[in-house]
Amino acid sequence: LGAGLEFVRWQEFVHPDSTVFIKPNLTWPVPRPGVTTSPDFVDALLAALCS
Repeated sequence: LGAGLEFVRWQEFVHPDSTVFIKPNLTWPVPRPGVTTSPDFVDALLAALCS
């Protein structure tokens, strides 16, 4: 995840005072690989964005 965020140079667009909307894909009640955003991914994304 970290390498992907760095690749798209996210820090050029998201600043410390930015508001960020995360839209997870919640189409199934249980996370399905390639279909649904897992809670672990959301946790990792939030940790990366808040650091």
